[in-house]
Amino acid sequence: MGMLWASLACFAVAAAGGATLAMMYYGQQRRPMPLAVAHGVAATAGFFFLIFGFFRSGSSGLSALIVALFASAAIAGLLLLASHLRKRSWHPIGLVIHGLLAFLGLTLLFARIATENA
Repeated sequence: MGMLWASLACFAVAAAGGATLAMMYYGQQRRPMPLAVAHGVAATAGFFFLIFGFFRSGSSGLSALIVALFASAAIAGLLLLASHLRKRSWHPIGLVIHGLLAFLGLTLLFARIATENA
């Protein structure tokens, strides 16, 4: 269960960074690249802890859904990064989809951990 808690902590840090980046984007402020990199590194670490945690604690249908949500959020995030690196503008809906997928994954991960510890 420790790996899942580590995953949750990493994803919470990534969510804080992502929310900050989104507010800066919608406020039309420059987003610092170190914050974007930290967001991605924290999310990547969270994903690895998640995979290892599910292998150690056993997986369920909910586990597969959580992994699928975070994997989809990662793909959306990589597409946003690719647009940034090619100096193309982002479509705001891509940012919303990325954030919603990650938020739903984080919420379900928290619910799974909370119900196993109850």
